[in-house]
Amino acid sequence: MSKKAPNAVLNQKAVQDLFDGNLPGTPINAKRPWTPRQMPESPNPSATAEDFALRVLGRNPTAEELTRGSRMNKGNCQGCWHAENVDGITVTYRPAGKASKDTLLSTATVELNGPKTINKLNLDERGKPKEIKLKFPQK
Repeated sequence: MSKKAPNAVLNQKAVQDLFDGNLPGTPINAKRPWTPRQMPESPNPSATAEDFALRVLGRNPTAEELTRGSRMNKGNCQGCWHAENVDGITVTYRPAGKASKDTLLSTATVELNGPKTINKLNLDERGKPKEIKLKFPQK
């Protein structure tokens, strides 16, 4: 895990809070709290987001997980990865410029998906568990 990532101390706390049952960041749409959540701004969103993702994953991604990630975005996702941790939580990391068209090019993203675990923290208006999407904007 990177010791040089901006906001590494904030990430450590956010990951601990997440594992304690509290969603990190703030909802982008306060009326729809299950929508993507914004994390604190960083001078290097990609490094900050990857540091967060690695902390959730608990290890570095394997070569296979890096290859799987690079195939996202129709094969245009260099630096991306998609992996699963020991608790069954799928972690998807996308550096700045590699997220959806609805995300600023300067924003990195992390998606967490654990239908039987972590998604229960992020319920939609019908009480259905949703994947957790985190956006790491540039300062």
